[in-house]
Amino acid sequence: MSQSLLVPVLPTLPAELNASASEVEWLLTSTLLVAAIAVPVFGRLGDMFGKRRLLLVALAMLVVGSLLAALTDNIALLIVGRSMQGVSTAVIPLGISLLSALLPRERAGSAIALISATLGVGAAVSLPMAGLLADHFDFHILFWITFAGGAVALAGVFAIVPEAPNRRGGRIDFVGAVLLSAALVALLLPLAESANWGWGSARAIGSSLASAIGGSILVAETMTVGAAELPSLTGYRELFGLCAGAAVAAAVAALAIPRHRAATPAS
Repeated sequence: MSQSLLVPVLPTLPAELNASASEVEWLLTSTLLVAAIAVPVFGRLGDMFGKRRLLLVALAMLVVGSLLAALTDNIALLIVGRSMQGVSTAVIPLGISLLSALLPRERAGSAIALISATLGVGAAVSLPMAGLLADHFDFHILFWITFAGGAVALAGVFAIVPEAPNRRGGRIDFVGAVLLSAALVALLLPLAESANWGWGSARAIGSSLASAIGGSILVAETMTVGAAELPSLTGYRELFGLCAGAAVAAAVAALAIPRHRAATPAS
């Protein structure tokens, strides 16, 4: 829900926040870029230090980021809050890993399917709900919703969910993590910024080439250090689809945002 909740209200935000269209677009872009990085990195850290522990960290980031965004009209602080919300996307692969480790095999399949389905359900529910609420309330209500949901989830995991029994330990390959993060950002950024850059622009083409080069170097790095020390990709296929879809949604939504800077009260 946090990925797509702002899409219906984006056209009105430049005037409400006295911000430019490009600044408002980063309320979506920052979330999906941070999510693309957080998912594999948190997966690896979960293997090392405990999946439940990292799940609690990711949910805490959602709560704090939502609270920050709910309490401010400053565009820079809103982007920071949205970036913190992006970290919380890691709850999906961490949750899948916990289910695989804790549940009997005959129950794990259906449970994993259910948690994966929330990706589509959350996105589908958030769009009409956000539009309806925006007609009657200030847009900050959307962040209070994610704050409340995150707080309930955080308390529930803390009280009920046990830690997975197996920890692999070891170390994280920081070079591989940086390469993977850079390749993903370079791949998703042209999708999110296509409304501003244009598909055939030098920035879009250069970013795509950088992603391909980074991915190639990452493959070589994997052969050198071994896949076990690289960031975990558990559940990443579904989440990459979500991030790519969010990037396209950001590009489409950007077309509806007024391209002039909002007028100040003095003018």
